[in-house]
Amino acid sequence: MAIADSTAQLNQAAKDLQIHWLQTREVWRDGLADQLESEIIEPLLASVRTATDAMNRLQEAVHQARRECDED
Repeated sequence: MAIADSTAQLNQAAKDLQIHWLQTREVWRDGLADQLESEIIEPLLASVRTATDAMNRLQEAVHQARRECDED
């Protein structure tokens, strides 16, 4: 299903970002890196979690609607 695929892609992109960011932080340790992390990276990852939670709820609602339509 398209919602599940999109959710998986978004989760994978967030994981990739986290991995690359951790690798970057090994060599970039100044205040600007701290600022980027707190102002951009962390809020972005939080937004991804919020979005994927909503996508999962939407997926369940679609499944429920299909089940109910099949019953009729």
